[in-house]
Amino acid sequence: MKALSEACQEERPNVEADDVTALVIRALGLVLGRLVRDGGGTGGTGGTGGTLNQRHFILTKLITSAAQALIEVLEIDINLDLVTSQRVSRVLKKMRLVRAKQPGTGNRGWMISLDDLYLYR
Repeated sequence: MKALSEACQEERPNVEADDVTALVIRALGLVLGRLVRDGGGTGGTGGTGGTLNQRHFILTKLITSAAQALIEVLEIDINLDLVTSQRVSRVLKKMRLVRAKQPGTGNRGWMISLDDLYLYR
């Protein structure tokens, strides 16, 4: 019984904050992967270099929506009400990503490259 309990604990992290961080990273990968695949798509791109270090502007609300969609599709055991734009922003800030505002609208988002996400794989 003890071995089964330990195996369960290794498969699933106990701390919900870690779950939300992992969820946000997965959501970022989903959104950024789609942007790279589509050649920039929505949002501005900046910087120089190849695909890995090309920065993309991604709205916080887009990352939040992707995270909430992942919860529903993958049936992740996280309360949807806990995944808000404010909480997603706190996670991204702790990851030390670059904040930005969308020109003309003032919408808030993040300048993110694939290289930024490689640190968290």
